[in-house]
Amino acid sequence: MSQMFFENLIQKYPDYTEQCKTLQEEKEKKLYFQLTEESEKFVNDRFLQTIGVISDFYELFIRDIQKKINPIKLTQIVIAVCKGFKEYSKAIELVNSIMDDVKSDLGARCLCYSIIGYYKLLLNDNNGARDEIDKLTRLLEHEEGLEAIVYSQYHYLCTCYYESKNDANEYFISGVKYLKFVDQSIMELDDKIKL
Repeated sequence: MSQMFFENLIQKYPDYTEQCKTLQEEKEKKLYFQLTEESEKFVNDRFLQTIGVISDFYELFIRDIQKKINPIKLTQIVIAVCKGFKEYSKAIELVNSIMDDVKSDLGARCLCYSIIGYYKLLLNDNNGARDEIDKLTRLLEHEEGLEAIVYSQYHYLCTCYYESKNDANEYFISGVKYLKFVDQSIMELDDKIKL
C-alpha cells in the first residue's frame, strides 16, 4: 500500500521522487534512525502539508513500523500529522493511539499529554486541558534533562490555556518559559508576534 502511495505522489509531484525512494529504501533496509530523520522532513514539508498527504503517509508508511521509531521522534511525527486534521477530536484520537507505544518514555508521554491538552483547548474543553496541564505539572515537577521540545510544548499549552482564561499574569509567565525552550527558528510568525 505504501508503494502505491509513493507512486501516486511521484506521478503528481516528480520533485519528490528522490525523497520517496530514499524513504522506501531505508524502510526495506531497516535503517530506522535514517528513516526517522527522513520521515520528519517529509511530514514537516510545507507543500506536502498543504496538499494533505501527511495523514496518508503516516497510516500507510509509518504506522506499521512506529514501534521501531524513537518515541520522542514518533510523537513529533504525529504532531505534524495532527496539524492537518480539521476535526480536533481526530487529532486527540491519533495521539491516544500511540500512547501504548511511547508510554515507557517520559518525554514522549509528556509530549502526548501536551498535544492532547492543546486540542482539548481548541475544542473549548478548558477543564480537559486543565487536567492535562495538572498531569504534566506532576510529571515534570522534579524532572530535568528531557528534550527541550517536551518543556516547550508544556509551556505552550499553559500559555494557550491562560490566554483562554484571560489570565494575563500567568499567560506572560508561561510565554516567557515557552520562549526559553522553543526553537525560535521553527516558530510560526503569528506566535512570535503574539508572544
